Amino acid sequence: MRRAGAIALLATAALGLLALMGVAALDKRDLAFTIGVVPTTPAAKLRPGQTVCQTNITVPTAFTRVRVRAGSPGGPGQPLAIGVRRFPSNRSLTSGRLAGGYPYATELSARVGRVAAGQRISVCLTNAGQRREEVWGNSSVASLPTQAWLGRRVLPTDVTLVFLTDGSRSMLSQLPDVFDRASVFRPGWVGPWVYWLLTALALVGAPLLLARALADSADVP
Repeated sequence: MRRAGAIALLATAALGLLALMGVAALDKRDLAFTIGVVPTTPAAKLRPGQTVCQTNITVPTAFTRVRVRAGSPGGPGQPLAIGVRRFPSNRSLTSGRLAGGYPYATELSARVGRVAAGQRISVCLTNAGQRREEVWGNSSVASLPTQAWLGRRVLPTDVTLVFLTDGSRSMLSQLPDVFDRASVFRPGWVGPWVYWLLTALALVGAPLLLARALADSADVP
């Protein structure tokens, strides 16, 4: 009876794994990548004409749009010019613009043209309006090794930047990119293979161990 329970457990685990993979394959989004900064506070307060740049961003996946969270306290949001530059040469790659008039602390995206993977960039936001504008982000440890600059001054904050594509990718297809980026913030010996191994152990190893325990218990008088 207990051996039958072990087989049923394995079958249930296998069906659950297939269902999980199916959901991940069908869940398609336009996210290319993010630098991992959650927008919890104004990261830069820009006077008209001022520019904040988030520098040294590695591009693992090509993108065509940039999303930010911004707004102007007490009034409509100001127009924002977005520039994508090669790092560290500061050579302009492409640019875009966000129109003004949006509510305070709104998430907005602008088309900047295609930026290819495999390079390092800076993304600069310029207040092109007539009133103060706030760009949201988090503390400066939120996205290592990128860094936010206001003019020539290093900020104690990082700007929230989300990079989007015109097409859509499934969550399943993004797993290699997720594991590759996660390995950057771990000790040097930790690579993407560690996350693949942990995933395999969690999805396959745990049900096998439970099934073995059930089967062994059947032999106990």
